[in-house]
Amino acid sequence: MSSAILPVPPAATPTDAIGDRPPGVRCWQLANGMDFVPLPDEAPTRVWVGDATVRWVDVQTPSPVDLRQTLEALGTPPGLVELATDFEARISDAHAERDAAWLRIPVPAALSDEEHRFINVVALPSVIVTHHRRPMPRLEQLEQMLVHAMPAGTSSTGLVLEILEEFSAEDLRLYVRSRSDVDALARQLDEGPDAVKLEDIADLMRRVDLLSTVCEDHLLAVSLLPQLESQAFRTAVDREHVAEVTRTLERYQFGLKRIERRLEGLRALYSATLQERANQRLRVLTVMSTVFLPLTLLASVYGMNFEHMPELKSRLGYPSVLAAMVTIAGLQLWWYRRKGWLD
Repeated sequence: MSSAILPVPPAATPTDAIGDRPPGVRCWQLANGMDFVPLPDEAPTRVWVGDATVRWVDVQTPSPVDLRQTLEALGTPPGLVELATDFEARISDAHAERDAAWLRIPVPAALSDEEHRFINVVALPSVIVTHHRRPMPRLEQLEQMLVHAMPAGTSSTGLVLEILEEFSAEDLRLYVRSRSDVDALARQLDEGPDAVKLEDIADLMRRVDLLSTVCEDHLLAVSLLPQLESQAFRTAVDREHVAEVTRTLERYQFGLKRIERRLEGLRALYSATLQERANQRLRVLTVMSTVFLPLTLLASVYGMNFEHMPELKSRLGYPSVLAAMVTIAGLQLWWYRRKGWLD
């Protein structure tokens, strides 16, 4: 899907659009107060802002210039345009003006990375604009759901909360999968340390850490909603909805904290198991060293080349020394086993 957006004429008038609508822009119009009807041919224009028809414009483009052109074609205040086109931001944020509001929302952890962690939502009178830099299946599924079943009386904040709920549901699925992976990891560790690799634990910890970060960003985004009081973004009627989403995210965050603690415990158990195995090997090496130490002493003594060593002329000297070595080694091993040092 192409993300190129046609340029805006230099002197746009209130009736100007951005020309033929590019593939990166999709538009819907609310009909009968219940259903979003696709607008396959129309391009966003300032005429849409302030009339009696509610419209939703979704923009997919990696270019801040293209997004700026689309927002300016709708008459978005310059301050909000600057905020929405700041692709370097790394935290949820929001701002409201008299006739418009803007909110940066984190995307689900399954779709998140260092360069694509947020979407923009701009609320204008009767127009809602969502922007993301790459395809987002969950947002497209939400669009399809709302196209066919728009909740009656849904406001701008209601739509934002629907997006947050869908994103949280995506993270919840990843959370459940991560919890199952932790359970499987614990079972493997019970079978023995050889069944688990440290990289497996580290990878799972990174995934859970990303989930936790996105959950915190979602909570921050929800907490910013009540502060957005503008003509285009009213929150008074959605307080209970905000509180419900907040409670869901807090429970989800609590579950993530528990998984993080369990992973820390598994990593500590894995490290302790490896240390115990290393200690066992060191114990075996120590026992072997102590067994061969007196044998080495005997061999060193009888390796001396002195002329007057009495055992050198004895026929039984060689077998006697070998017998002494075997006896000493046997007594040492018997003593170590009795003490439990070989267990």
